[in-house]
Amino acid sequence: MRDITERKRAAEKQAVLARAAEQAAEAIVITDPRGDFVYVNPAFERVSGWKSEEAVGQNPRILKSGEQDGAF
Repeated sequence: MRDITERKRAAEKQAVLARAAEQAAEAIVITDPRGDFVYVNPAFERVSGWKSEEAVGQNPRILKSGEQDGAF
């Protein structure tokens, strides 16, 4: 027999954090070391117009509209 109490606690904590990210009113993005999106939450979808399936794997440069100058 093995005691899996710590593993279960870690899994529960991860589930709570995942629900918090999904329900947050603020946009949350997670990138890999290259800067490509690996996760975007529903609030990101609402404010950016990009669906998760479209954004994941892309670089944040997709958010540049080209409408503002560099000072903006």
